[in-house]
Amino acid sequence: MFRFAQHSLLLAAVAAPCGLVQAAQIDVSDVAGLRAAATSASQGTVIQLSAGVYELDSSLQVNSGVTLRGAGQGQTVLQGAAGWQADFSGFIDDGTNFTFADPGSYLIDLGRDQSGHTIENLSLRGPQLHGGIFGVAHSGLTVNNVEVGDFGWSGVRLFVAQDATFTNNRFVDSGGRSEGGVTGGGINGAFLTRTLIKDNVFEDTRTGSGETYYGIKGRGFRDSRITENSIYTNFAIELPFDDDYRVEIDGNYLDGVVSVPRFNGGDLEVPGGGETFLIRNNYFTTSYAIEGPRNNVVVEQNLFDFDADDNGGNLVSIFGNEAQTTIAGPFTFADNLVSNPGRGVFWSDVPHDDISILRNHIRADETDPNPLAEGFFGFRVAQADGDATDFSTILIADNIIEVLSDDPEYGRDLLRNDASGAATIENNQLINVSDLDRYVNRLTGDPFGPSAPLRFVVGADGEEFLVEGFSISRVPEPATAATLFVGGLALLRRRR
Repeated sequence: MFRFAQHSLLLAAVAAPCGLVQAAQIDVSDVAGLRAAATSASQGTVIQLSAGVYELDSSLQVNSGVTLRGAGQGQTVLQGAAGWQADFSGFIDDGTNFTFADPGSYLIDLGRDQSGHTIENLSLRGPQLHGGIFGVAHSGLTVNNVEVGDFGWSGVRLFVAQDATFTNNRFVDSGGRSEGGVTGGGINGAFLTRTLIKDNVFEDTRTGSGETYYGIKGRGFRDSRITENSIYTNFAIELPFDDDYRVEIDGNYLDGVVSVPRFNGGDLEVPGGGETFLIRNNYFTTSYAIEGPRNNVVVEQNLFDFDADDNGGNLVSIFGNEAQTTIAGPFTFADNLVSNPGRGVFWSDVPHDDISILRNHIRADETDPNPLAEGFFGFRVAQADGDATDFSTILIADNIIEVLSDDPEYGRDLLRNDASGAATIENNQLINVSDLDRYVNRLTGDPFGPSAPLRFVVGADGEEFLVEGFSISRVPEPATAATLFVGGLALLRRRR
């Protein structure tokens, strides 16, 4: 038995059935007890925090292998005291080098070379701090059922970590913009391996404030999965520049862009095989949906469902500059459903080889109310220095592509330039498509459109939606009937 001033503490090790020993537990109810327990507890200890608000005036350090467990979100709240103000001036974080970050500006500092922490069933709140959780070279972090809200830079900030798990959390306004102008994220990690991000909600309620943040942001994600989340931020996921690979993004409700760029397209070969990104079974709501470039990307079996007047973005946008060489690919876009694809489905500002557009159903409203609509596919022909797209490596096949209009005067081009007609374009069902003289669309007798009906569930637990073809319905709570929304129009805007 340990005793600390002004709080009650209980440490117990109880024999469990089958000869197992339960983890030791320390019960705390105030800040002094929390700090004492966090730095004295041995590996495997559970620090049980009673309901209440714990105001910290400096970062909380926690021994390796210790669990912080509260009474629930909104019941146990750890937050920065009014007098603890982090410095937001200048350059506070360069993205990859942890020495630029300030661990003392985070509510919980897990230190360096630690492992096995669990943080669950509580709330972490700023607002005057950089973030909620910080760690370097960490292994085995679990964050479960935690509300992370109102932080200035990033809700969770990790460098060079492995085997982290984030489940059933809610990140609300949990990051933003420093005075240096660089944007943080709800979960912000550099060089994370075997990371699972599942059943979380990310949202930004600060509309019109001038602040923004990424739901999930990082560099160098490997062998990781982002699944069954609901992300309501204008940039849902950004994983740029470094050698990300075998990252699966599936089952998510994405009310913002997925940004996966890499200069010159990234590495062509993935160590051990597989894709850099597999983007599958997601529901996208914004016409500027996927940002590149990146090689070895597969985008398949998603629903892209945009408002007819959301015409500012290309669904896939590949940015570059005149110094950039041809992107080698491959890039595969297959078995997707696309409704109202803004300016177009695919656009690249640099030459890009090895592109496959296969078995999709793409439908657009008539172009009159959509003045920015262009050809569905825009391929860069050549750079000023002579690098050029090899159109023999581009295949557009077995798709249904249609402009929805009863007026024969309305139509839309398939391609944005004549040179793109050298691509292999075959066996597409083209309805109200205007530029049939640019290419030969040889019919083979194979089926048009997705190889199987789309039916899957997206979103975090309690916020799931069922995608069935072009329709989406709310997954009902028990004993509650679902309400059907056609085209997703009634549910695209976040409940406030």
